[in-house]
Amino acid sequence: MARQILSPDTVHKPTTYYSHATVVGNVVYLAGQAPHDINGAVWDPSDPVGQIHHVFENLARVLDAAGANFSDIVRLTVLLRRSEHFSLVWDVAQAFLGGHRPAVTAAVVDGLADQDYLLEIDAIAVK
Repeated sequence: MARQILSPDTVHKPTTYYSHATVVGNVVYLAGQAPHDINGAVWDPSDPVGQIHHVFENLARVLDAAGANFSDIVRLTVLLRRSEHFSLVWDVAQAFLGGHRPAVTAAVVDGLADQDYLLEIDAIAVK
């Protein structure tokens, strides 16, 4: 089956050797999205809501490039550095997901790819 590799211009360039998404048939596999702005700068780690919002905006842009949207997500993986940010994640998630409730795995981790990341979220969508 053919694969489409996506790294759309609407999000930052990948920071290492990866693409933002791979589409196989009608399934979209999104790489972990981090709190980068369009220029690649990491959003201020003293602003967890801003970081969370940036991650969801990046997810939205990659989904859009794949011809999908948040209602197509079947699975989310949420990695957080601080457990006290879970409620903030769910508040922002609700704004993007509305009433849609995909399967979710969430974990608190000691570290992520950049010391300033407070979270990273990946997803699988079926369009």
